[in-house]
Amino acid sequence: LLIVGLETGQNLGFANLNVLILFGILVVIAIIFGLIENHHSEPVLDFKLFGDKKFTLALMAGVMVMMVNSFFDIVFPFYLQNILHWSVGAAGLMMISFPVIMAISAPFGGSLGDKYSRTSIVISGAIFLLVSQLLYITFGFGTSIVMMILATAVNGIGAGLFVSNNNTLVMESVKPHQLGIAGAVQSLLTNIGQVLGIVFANLILYTTMSKDAGRKISTIPTNHPGLFVNGMHVTFIATSLFMVLCLLIYAVRGRIKHLKA
Repeated sequence: LLIVGLETGQNLGFANLNVLILFGILVVIAIIFGLIENHHSEPVLDFKLFGDKKFTLALMAGVMVMMVNSFFDIVFPFYLQNILHWSVGAAGLMMISFPVIMAISAPFGGSLGDKYSRTSIVISGAIFLLVSQLLYITFGFGTSIVMMILATAVNGIGAGLFVSNNNTLVMESVKPHQLGIAGAVQSLLTNIGQVLGIVFANLILYTTMSKDAGRKISTIPTNHPGLFVNGMHVTFIATSLFMVLCLLIYAVRGRIKHLKA
């Protein structure tokens, strides 16, 4: 319902009665679900897990990174193919460099986390991710391939360092008998983060283009590429803010750990 509401709101406007009804139904269902789970002897989702602030904060940070990565997956192909007029093959090679670099850096990041402070590696990864988003903001009509490769590589390294160690920190925050449900919650929120990233990327991109054009835009305006480029910049400004918030979350998490110590 959340995804449907956001998608419908993008098309009809968030003040539309049908959209408001969808969000109202979502709130009611969430409240009913929470009440049932809290009073059940064997709940499907044990809300007591979220009482551990270190667990909850690490999950929140992980969701944000998944959202940020989804923004890239949605916006960048349009930029390469519709604005720079790259072929499908060339755009595919550029896009695949991100997961390849992430796949290489993730085991390396995990190894570093085993030897040094895992939290420090997570923060380093978040900083890499923030830098990559700031680099994406500079992209335009004349961006060089070297700059694209550099930004994508920084993005992949940051994601690899962050995800491998953040996942471990999430699981280390719970008791052994809670590992199963904690893993399920982490997997669920990871998927939700990816889906929300897709929705919000489209929402921010098309809302910005529509506002600049002074009319509703629902497709890539190839005849007015400047609209897309500006929308892309606003989209990556949003992801940069997400990464700043992610770093603040880990600052708070580190403070909690310090106080408990």
